[in-house]
Amino acid sequence: MKRKMTVRIPQRISKAALKNNSVLIGEEIDYLHSFIFGIYVKTGSDNEPVQHNGISHIVEHLLFKGTKKRTAEETALEIESLGGLMNAYTARDHTCFYVKSMPKNFPKIFKIVQEMIYQPLIDSKDLEKEKNVILEEIKSAYDDPEDLAFQNFNEIIFKNSRFEKSILGTEKSVSETKRDSVVDYIEKYYTNKNIFYSYAGPVRFSDAYEIFNDLNSRKGISKPEEKSKAPLNKRKYKYEYKESLQQYHVVMGSKTGSVVSDDRYALMMLVSILGAGMSSRLFRILREINGLVYTVYSFSEAFLESGTTGIYFACNEKNIEKTMSIIRKQLSNVRKNGVTKEEMEKVKNQILTNLAMNYDSLSGRMSMIARSELYNDSTVTFEDMLSAFEKVTPKQILEAANKYFEYDDFNFSIVGSKEKFKL
Repeated sequence: MKRKMTVRIPQRISKAALKNNSVLIGEEIDYLHSFIFGIYVKTGSDNEPVQHNGISHIVEHLLFKGTKKRTAEETALEIESLGGLMNAYTARDHTCFYVKSMPKNFPKIFKIVQEMIYQPLIDSKDLEKEKNVILEEIKSAYDDPEDLAFQNFNEIIFKNSRFEKSILGTEKSVSETKRDSVVDYIEKYYTNKNIFYSYAGPVRFSDAYEIFNDLNSRKGISKPEEKSKAPLNKRKYKYEYKESLQQYHVVMGSKTGSVVSDDRYALMMLVSILGAGMSSRLFRILREINGLVYTVYSFSEAFLESGTTGIYFACNEKNIEKTMSIIRKQLSNVRKNGVTKEEMEKVKNQILTNLAMNYDSLSGRMSMIARSELYNDSTVTFEDMLSAFEKVTPKQILEAANKYFEYDDFNFSIVGSKEKFKL
């Protein structure tokens, strides 16, 4: 009896310029029953002046507060009556508004969302209310010592550059934001050339093209862009005192290349080997063998112009010195001896499983092709990513370790409960 061959259906991704100078990129997936589309705006916290830090996030909130034709309640009711599930987020280098729905209702929902983008009300009273909501969000982040440690880490990594800012902004910058500044920001950045659309689902690209190809237009204001590069800070340190904490929260690490740097795949594998999962090096030796920490993991974040990588752990003050000593030895070992083939095979399987799970979701598909538009000149498919990880060599991981994981060059952010603390 002959076995049936498994046939992988190739991705059907198309891209085209719209009449208003925006771009549409979409993937047709005939066998699905639901649909997702996203409106991506190429602006985020990295584009903001310091005095207007957090304005991208404020705009994201305000676009849900009604249009010149509909109130916020009417907008939400109409989208949800059509079965639409809408959400949004603000990142360092882009903002996204996305909706999941049934394919047949997508055209009507799209018109409503476009109205939010191109005809927002931006009422002064709504702005004041939403500023209060965001101020509570900032306080919530400050109350979380892990969040605070990472925010401080980002600040010292990118000190004296536009990249050090928080996506949420500060209490001062948010409180002082005026309606005119919000309107100016929308006019400058929410323009046709700065917007693109991404979709995934059972809609032919030719049909989607007709729907997305509306006449909404915003040309924008011509202003020079700030082009400061991410600095290379080393051996910087920041400690923040927070009373009543039971643990110290420590983030250590360095600046890396951007989301399209040549060593990004090797770095991701190295990060997984060091501290992703219960079988990772740092988890085993710090938690399972020595019982020094409850939480430890390594991380890597990349964006348009730079990135960060490093290690986070939380523990009792008396265990910090020993924990750091073990981490130093582990990093020295990996920089000298590299990683084993068994470790590489394990993390490849872990990463490929995560990629596959993401690929199997509608939002994952939409995000994958959107990232291609955000960060690459050509479309990066699921198969491209699988192939890239398969090609990573032990030598490339060793090079990434020596480039980014020199302990003596690390920057340190610590949040703890002692008023004065020094490493």
